[in-house]
Amino acid sequence: MGPTLARRLSILCDPDSLEEQLESSGSVYFTGWAKIKGRKVMVIAADPDPLPKPTDLSLSSSRYVNSLQQAGAGACPVVFLHDSPASYQSGLTAFQGTGVELMMGKNGVGRQYFEIARLSGQVPLVCAVFGNMAQAQAFPTVMCDGVVMLEDSSISVARPDAVEAMLGEKVSYKDLGGARMHSNLIGDCDQVVSNEDEALAWVRNFLSYLPSHKNESPPLLNATPSKRDVPGIAEIIPSRLNRPFDVRQVITSLVDEKQFLELGPDFAGEVVTGFSRIRGRTAGIAANNPKVNGGVLFPETCRKLTRFIKLCNAFNLPIVFLADAPGFMIGKNVEKRGIVSAGAALFTAIAKTRVPRLCIVLRRAYTAGLYAMSGSGFLPLAIYALPGASIAVYGPEAVARFMDRLDLPSDQKNEIERKIEKESSLEFLVEQGFLNGIIEPGQVRETIADFLNKEIDGGI
Repeated sequence: MGPTLARRLSILCDPDSLEEQLESSGSVYFTGWAKIKGRKVMVIAADPDPLPKPTDLSLSSSRYVNSLQQAGAGACPVVFLHDSPASYQSGLTAFQGTGVELMMGKNGVGRQYFEIARLSGQVPLVCAVFGNMAQAQAFPTVMCDGVVMLEDSSISVARPDAVEAMLGEKVSYKDLGGARMHSNLIGDCDQVVSNEDEALAWVRNFLSYLPSHKNESPPLLNATPSKRDVPGIAEIIPSRLNRPFDVRQVITSLVDEKQFLELGPDFAGEVVTGFSRIRGRTAGIAANNPKVNGGVLFPETCRKLTRFIKLCNAFNLPIVFLADAPGFMIGKNVEKRGIVSAGAALFTAIAKTRVPRLCIVLRRAYTAGLYAMSGSGFLPLAIYALPGASIAVYGPEAVARFMDRLDLPSDQKNEIERKIEKESSLEFLVEQGFLNGIIEPGQVRETIADFLNKEIDGGI
């Protein structure tokens, strides 16, 4: 093991907990058992330093596959530390002759993909990317549940020299798949960091919110108060329905101090997703963010929500939806980007969850935007609204536009407006059983805590 990898493992793993699974001479991967915050994990890590013996790629792949199988048998998380082995750091695409054993062998690269896919949803898979991942290393990275990348790392199907040779196109690793591209445009990187210590700390933090396998409940911590030097919800949320605010401030006021790990903060900012603890209980939070594009749902927003909901469902995290949802974006551009299919996939993900869900309408929820936040018809455990919230098919401005276009006598228009106003009343919605209740801003944290206590104590 080279000094670079030794340092990374010393930061990642609990002291004196690392145990090499197989003697790694000739393999570009270190594989072994370790503990992270007291829990057993399997570590698969590429060694970026020159090795004393020539590398054997078939042997490397076999050990990679064996480690994945052992993690499945042991029902424990897998941590990948992905980097370019020294033999690949020339930037030139490796040429292995025919490469038939590595391509088609029972323990070749295809088997790596197969075993990772089989583990998905069974045990947590988390990856830190330190170098330029291309060819066989690219796909396993984004098959993980959590991905953190160094600022100057990359993920791409091919290396720049292969692109130039085959397409005549000169590109850099950054152009092909730099960290910011994956975090901002694609959404398969959950966090970009500036140094290795931050990346390894992120991996430890990510795992701390998840159980070791799908049949466990999430870890519990001692209950801690929320941060008291932040504004309350009533101070954060504007009374004007279309005025933007940053929902992250709302989340900070609700969760235990420093107990929110946002996933994908740079992607599809219309929604904020992440792991949280409230009075020590773990939950996923999905919240519309009016600060970005008014919180309107785009295809990318739907895909971000879908991925997060599936992750929470796989590992038994109850989900709290904080709705300020004006609805889905309309128009030719989003239709071409697949907003209908992305929305349908989101609805399917919500409907198929087996974990408890809670929906709280912070300020507004219009048409299918409410459905996207596990609202009416999607059988959440409960739906609450804050005083003054607007829940309706259309918002007030849209209603006014439609009314202007109606060719009706004024008395008929007035009757329609009265009916809309009545049916939009929160009290009416409670009377009809569409809402479980109206709660004050100061009650939101306790409402969520009660929801989590009941569900966890009763067994999720």
